[in-house]
Amino acid sequence: EILEKDIADKVELKTPKNPYQMHKNHARVNVFIKFDKAILKNGSLPFSFKLTDIRTGKVIIKEVSLVGPINGAK
Repeated sequence: EILEKDIADKVELKTPKNPYQMHKNHARVNVFIKFDKAILKNGSLPFSFKLTDIRTGKVIIKEVSLVGPINGAK
């Protein structure tokens, strides 16, 4: 789970070599992808990300930084 403060603090999340072997230090979230930005489905938190794994239909976050205001806009 990515918390608001983690995004705001631009925490870097490391990505496992095998995307199916996740643990507490890794984060994988469903997102809507739009160009180089993404919006979390729950809470609609906009952030930029570095790595995607389209095979699972999910985005694996390697580096997170806030790119917009936190609100309910889609």
